[in-house]
Amino acid sequence: MPTHRQRRSGRGGDPLARYRGKRDLAASGEPSDAQARDSTDGDAFVIRRHDASNLHFDFRLQVGDVLASWAVPNGPSTDPGDKRLAVRTEDHPLGYADFEGEIPQGQYGAGTVIVWDAGRYRNLTEADGEPVDMPAALAGGHVKVWLDGQKVAGAYALTHTRMRGDERNWLLVKVDDEKADRRRRPATTSPGSVRSGRTNDDLRGTADTRTVDEILSAEAAAALRPAAQMSWRSPMLATLTDRRFSSPDWVFERKLDGVRALVTAADGRVRLWSRNHNDVTASYPELASALGRQAPPRFVADGEIVAFDGGQTSFARLQARIHLSRPAGIARAGVAVYLYLFDLLALGDVDLTGLSLRDRKRILAAVVDFGATSSRLRYSAHRNADGEAYYRYACEHGWEGLIAKRAAAPYRSGRSSDWLKFKCVRGQEFVIGGFTDPQGSRAGFGALLVGYHDDTGRLCYAGKVGTGFDRQTLTDLRSRLDGLTQTRSPFREPVREPGAHWVSPRLVAQVGFSEWTRGGRLRHPRFEGLRTDKPAGDVVRERE
Repeated sequence: MPTHRQRRSGRGGDPLARYRGKRDLAASGEPSDAQARDSTDGDAFVIRRHDASNLHFDFRLQVGDVLASWAVPNGPSTDPGDKRLAVRTEDHPLGYADFEGEIPQGQYGAGTVIVWDAGRYRNLTEADGEPVDMPAALAGGHVKVWLDGQKVAGAYALTHTRMRGDERNWLLVKVDDEKADRRRRPATTSPGSVRSGRTNDDLRGTADTRTVDEILSAEAAAALRPAAQMSWRSPMLATLTDRRFSSPDWVFERKLDGVRALVTAADGRVRLWSRNHNDVTASYPELASALGRQAPPRFVADGEIVAFDGGQTSFARLQARIHLSRPAGIARAGVAVYLYLFDLLALGDVDLTGLSLRDRKRILAAVVDFGATSSRLRYSAHRNADGEAYYRYACEHGWEGLIAKRAAAPYRSGRSSDWLKFKCVRGQEFVIGGFTDPQGSRAGFGALLVGYHDDTGRLCYAGKVGTGFDRQTLTDLRSRLDGLTQTRSPFREPVREPGAHWVSPRLVAQVGFSEWTRGGRLRHPRFEGLRTDKPAGDVVRERE
């Protein structure tokens, strides 16, 4: 009897014979083994959302030169308490890791397929404390892997049930680790592709199969023009709204709690720019490095730099990185950062801003490699049409909200009604105009006195912010405020706060709050951090 380590899958000979035998590849458009991608870049995994006769998810792991495959009817779960049936199917060629499209009716597996999640995996399978390679693990009926994906991550176990009557049945279970989440339901709430942002519904009957070259062809020439320069430009900004709507003419993206970043690459140099045109490349060297490896040599893109606190993007967490630019300080901070890209403004020497958002995102997904292992680069996926349900999901899961974007709109610098903010929580930037003395054992200061500019440019008082600070922040911020002190109040109206000190209104604070009072003051405000990506003169009260 062979040992666990010595067992093999028994799938000798041509490993793709069953795959080809079930399909007319010329008619279906699916990849053949001749289209297999280079397997030297590591062990890939891909999870496909396959809307065929029954909606299911195809879970696939690269093993050698093929993808070992399972059909998972209910999709993978992030809850260790869920046991998902996974039916072992034929091996697939590596080229299937990138395939999206519509398989025509009459063909095997007819329906639409998208890349629901993808990345790299590590084999964690062991027996008697010794590592087991993937072929032996498959033959032995137990596989444990660590997935580095965007929708699912951490350790997962696949176990053969050995049920009589169908030897193909396995169970897919999330291991209880730091990536486990009993509340998330990505298989039902996140239907889009991590490659293109499209859903299965987008492909059904109206699949846009154009290549990047075709989008940039003569048919689109009216919307394209040579890029004047591969440099920073003022970003497009969203307008706050109290409307929540659904429309096939709009797409809906997650609103990220980070800092905006314009990215330029030209002449062998990648640079990241803040919203107010400061070069912040030195603060995020790992992002610049990832862009250099995974993005085109000449482009201009728009995105958001984020850090995570648990499963949420956190501006407060990002604060530890914003002001750092020396490698030693960045290493000591220990805060991992990521760049979500959601728009492409130029590619090569061509300005793309005249194209529709759908086309710009389609090109972005095609020209940037978002599937690299533990990538610092993330594609900002979107949901089509159903903004109201997605908004409810966003608020239930603690997101800031959504950005609704008109799908056919060009990219225009400045504030636009083609991009709308659906906020779940209230919060905005305020200018710091003063502070109060600390009381008792508190260090630094008691509260910040904050405001916003009216239509005439005068600074209006919005209230005092006394919570959200740790001792280090109180001390550091007081040092900065002391360098800005002035004798007169910068506010339009009298501010009668005991122990008030006035400062030149140059610093901008991000403040969360529950609501505005009838008197125009903030209720339950909380300091979330200083912003360096917005000039103080641009801060106004956001109105729905």
